[in-house]
Amino acid sequence: MSLDIEFEIIDPVDQSVRCVFKRNENNLLELRLTIVAILNEECNLGGLDILFKPLVEESFLYNWLKKLGMNHLVESQNFEIVQITAKDVIDKELKTSWLELKRVSETAIG
Repeated sequence: MSLDIEFEIIDPVDQSVRCVFKRNENNLLELRLTIVAILNEECNLGGLDILFKPLVEESFLYNWLKKLGMNHLVESQNFEIVQITAKDVIDKELKTSWLELKRVSETAIG
């Protein structure tokens, strides 16, 4: 995937951390990771420690979300919002296939 992809953490919604991937100001993909997944021990995504820190570039969760999205941008033909929940992750690995992850309707934003 090209280096001109921008990755940005945006305001949380529906008890989910959100990030968006853009090219030339056009949204390509939005990932939503539920707070429950972050707190779930089996997911091993950082728990309370990560929730009380800013999601900065040095953080594990920032890099995990960025890598996950970049790896799957090719599979996203049109803009979509992909929701990742606790049942989708075990020990920092996505266990649900990308195509089976829940898609959120754009009309359900916010």
